[in-house]
Amino acid sequence: LHIAYYIENIKKGKQDTARVILEKQDMVIDRVSRGDIPGAKEIVNEFLGCIFFDSGMNFDMLKIRVMELVVILSRKAIEHGVRARELLGLNYSSLTELNGTTGFEELCHSLTRILEKYIESLGSLKRRRKSFECRVMRAYIEEHFSERVTAEDVAAAAGLSASRALHLFKEETGMSFTEHLRKARVEFAKYMLIDSDHSIAEIAMEAGFADQSHFTRQFREVEKTTPRRFRVENR
Repeated sequence: LHIAYYIENIKKGKQDTARVILEKQDMVIDRVSRGDIPGAKEIVNEFLGCIFFDSGMNFDMLKIRVMELVVILSRKAIEHGVRARELLGLNYSSLTELNGTTGFEELCHSLTRILEKYIESLGSLKRRRKSFECRVMRAYIEEHFSERVTAEDVAAAAGLSASRALHLFKEETGMSFTEHLRKARVEFAKYMLIDSDHSIAEIAMEAGFADQSHFTRQFREVEKTTPRRFRVENR
């Protein structure tokens, strides 16, 4: 784990170890928050080396500082939206495991496992959040497809920037915002073509298309037939 290597670097650099420890701690938290376990592991080695040197090679002090890091990670996880109830079991098992370690290598392995668990917890939250935001955007489209809907409108409904919303929508549904909007309009138009006597021009406007010509082009791209032929074949 190269702790001795980092200690030697600290000695040679004559750095302010208290400041370095806080910087490394913040870096570990940042890597965990971003789901970067390799990056977190790399910084953890330096973090432990700094603490070990600063504590006068006192293992018990090192263990206490590591447990403090876990507590801070818990707070950060809650700030990111993880439910406190979800963290209770993880916190208890993590602190119990750390408290039972008796050597540096065991402590490092335990901390790495704990970081992975926190990353998984945050990753699960992010996945749920993405799913929720996507559902909000899809619901907005389903409710407003007959209007002049823009990417900015859909993004605002989910509290996102337009660029983030477009990327997330594609990632979660496999369809672009434009494709989904067109699909919603075409599905409504299909229903109206079968179950109403409205003219094709009227249906085009009711479904949110610019005009009948635009409607026909978009309908043909999706259904491989024209609205008129679809009506005849499905009535």
